Amino acid sequence: MPSRKNAHIIMDKIYEDEITNFFKSWVKNYCNIDCFAVLVILPNNDMLHLSTHPTLTKIYHERKYGLYDQPVIKKFYENFPFYPWRQINYTRIQNEIHTIREKIFNLNSGTNFVRIINSIQGKFHIIYCVSTYNKDPLNYFKFACNVNKILEVGDFAYNTLLPIFQENCNSYTLPRIKKFVGFDYDNIALLCNNYVLQKEIAERLIFFLEQSHIEDKTDFKLKSSLKLVAINSHPVITNNPKFVPYLIK
Repeated sequence: MPSRKNAHIIMDKIYEDEITNFFKSWVKNYCNIDCFAVLVILPNNDMLHLSTHPTLTKIYHERKYGLYDQPVIKKFYENFPFYPWRQINYTRIQNEIHTIREKIFNLNSGTNFVRIINSIQGKFHIIYCVSTYNKDPLNYFKFACNVNKILEVGDFAYNTLLPIFQENCNSYTLPRIKKFVGFDYDNIALLCNNYVLQKEIAERLIFFLEQSHIEDKTDFKLKSSLKLVAINSHPVITNNPKFVPYLIK
């Protein structure tokens, strides 16, 4: 069953150069991002979709994938500030979409980051979709650790491309993001449970987190939660004591 009635895929040739030039100038290779999309979920649940990958966009449009795609299901973007594209319990068509992205277009570690904007017109969800050509699954966690950087470049992209979105939306006056708001989420440990770790990845993630710089309290909570998930998923890989809950509340 489709998750929405309408998914408007913005793919007109008149926009292609502007979108491509913006991506190459401001986003490409930032935080290891190789492909980037901005999705706007309108208050009526219709979706606007703008991507920097024109070939994938064409297939997404022709096969009506925006109606079924797993990472744009309401229960994910309404409840999590970021999450991986692949989730458990996917349908046949959702697996087909995942496979095309990963196997044909080599888009890996796909992750969505969500902005929620409340207005008198209703609630808008702005979703920044990032992925990389690098097949290393550790990139899922590197994206997560760069949440504020990705939100910031995402906000800039959305505001810059807002005229294109508005030209393709007759039902609402789309809001502008006027002020950057950093990542803030009460139960980060629960959020990190969206990620399933194999033993090798858990080991590498712990090493990466122990070597990384802690920028602020939120960064500490996020990285501590990721490390907690890694340790608890494979307790035998470390002699360090497990994190206790009061450290990450």
